[in-house]
Amino acid sequence: MRWKRFAEFYDKDFAHHEAVELAMLKDPQRITAALQSGDFDLSILSGNVYTDAHSKLDPKGQEFFELPEAMGGFWFNFDNKPWQDIRVRQALSMAMDRPGMLKVLDQTGKGDGHTHFAASLAPYWMSPINGKEWGDSARYWKHDPAEAKKLLQAATGSDTLKLKIIANIDRYGETMKQTAELTQSIIKKSGFEAELEYMEYGAYIQSIFLGKIPAGAVALGPLIGAPRDPDDQFMRNYHSKSARHNWGGTPIPEQAELDAMFDKQRTLMDLKERIAYINDIQRRMAVVMNVVPYTATSGYTYVQPWVKGYYHKTGYAYHVESVARSWFTEDRIKKG
Repeated sequence: MRWKRFAEFYDKDFAHHEAVELAMLKDPQRITAALQSGDFDLSILSGNVYTDAHSKLDPKGQEFFELPEAMGGFWFNFDNKPWQDIRVRQALSMAMDRPGMLKVLDQTGKGDGHTHFAASLAPYWMSPINGKEWGDSARYWKHDPAEAKKLLQAATGSDTLKLKIIANIDRYGETMKQTAELTQSIIKKSGFEAELEYMEYGAYIQSIFLGKIPAGAVALGPLIGAPRDPDDQFMRNYHSKSARHNWGGTPIPEQAELDAMFDKQRTLMDLKERIAYINDIQRRMAVVMNVVPYTATSGYTYVQPWVKGYYHKTGYAYHVESVARSWFTEDRIKKG
């Protein structure tokens, strides 16, 4: 993708660059090599390649880390048994070893876990791994295979459940593949015997992403790209009146209660009051587990030493807030 500077841009002091070219590469080794050679001026990488990239790249460059905006996890078609049963969803959450997954997926040591909205949404988000505010609902974030099997037994009459996990990797890349494979391995200890299926992105977005999930299957992946506020996720991913909520089938028994909470948070104008109420929503959703969130691996961005004035800002405003406001040293300008 290529951009050229627009002379009539309303903020005429920017952009400093005459043009910007973006390469969409999924291979981290190619990206690291291009940074080493100086062909790339900067790149957004991933926390799971940090150790190798950090060891190879110029230490005079800048490194940025941020919790991700793309919240994700398991979501369901609730007409597919046994996912209407709250105990099965709770069991799946307790089957997830989120700290263990982070040790494999996030070499930065700065990751955490998503709640039912993105981990980047301060000041509303509470850490499901390190947070002390959860009360009784904290138990559903903890890895507890024995309790997960008990819940499965109580709900289904068996301490094992066979399922298919449908995900996408041709768009979401190697990190998503690692996440799916690691999840498949970890939840098996709790009785979830999963088969992986990777679906082409176009078909996936038109079906699985919208909750059109076949019998015997669940979905795994990101739900939303760059939410600006918890309301974005409450009303676009979860609310029963959303134009494109991700879940499918008959609403769960707890849906009316959740809808009422989502509606109420919109009426709270005092920031402290709204934060406190959204914390209550997170606690309740941790019990209901209408979606079972996965880990929030830290983002990692590397910027070459000759790029000045760059301050990383994750989101759709990245190009005008970060890239367009940076500039090159004279030596880099001479390179062309």
